[in-house]
Amino acid sequence: MIYPQLHFTGQVWRPPYEAGSQLLQITSGCTWHKCKFCSLYHGTQFRMSPLSEVEEDLKVIRQWQPRARRVYLTGANPFALSYNKLMDVAFLLRKYLPHLVSFGMFARVTDIAPKSVEELKNLRHMKLDSINIGIETAHNETLDRMNKGYHASDILAQLSKLDEAGIRYNVFYLNGLGGKGNGEASAIATADVLNQLHPCIINIVSLTIFPESQLYQEVINGTYVEEPEIERLMEMR
Repeated sequence: MIYPQLHFTGQVWRPPYEAGSQLLQITSGCTWHKCKFCSLYHGTQFRMSPLSEVEEDLKVIRQWQPRARRVYLTGANPFALSYNKLMDVAFLLRKYLPHLVSFGMFARVTDIAPKSVEELKNLRHMKLDSINIGIETAHNETLDRMNKGYHASDILAQLSKLDEAGIRYNVFYLNGLGGKGNGEASAIATADVLNQLHPCIINIVSLTIFPESQLYQEVINGTYVEEPEIERLMEMR
């Protein structure tokens, strides 16, 4: 017997607390692809799944998981899609999965900016209840050095909109990203921002530098010195 397959391309991952969720590809790759430390989507060009492809996958899911209650949309940052396209996806989810309770996805801070609070509320009404965001840090010097494409003020402004819209969000903090001597400054700057917000979960991940990343070359040529383990522990504390 040949089983139908879903359209998954490139690197696919989800947070550990989405282990029980049905995965559905909406995008593959990342829209930004400029963060110096990142190698996760190395070699994968950004691609948005056509709605026809999404609908095909939902037909398979309806066949094999007809009572699916939670769906996690995969891709580095599917929230980069426009409000109208996200609403189209939400309507398809409702059409094919009548038992759906909620869905979630990854986002960049900049993906939130084009969407109004009213639009975010509409998406929440369509059962988008959580977003995972890799803010990495709110230390502006580090954000600039790592080419994140936003500043601490953007984190505060955009995540405040999620608070107002009633959409839960989990943030990822990248411990050690500032490099040797910058751990305390990064921690304090990030705490200052997050204390003004209401994240559901603060995930702390320690930086690992892979050879495919641009930052690896800076380590090799000595322009970036990794934060020692003791400093990372102090930063996290």
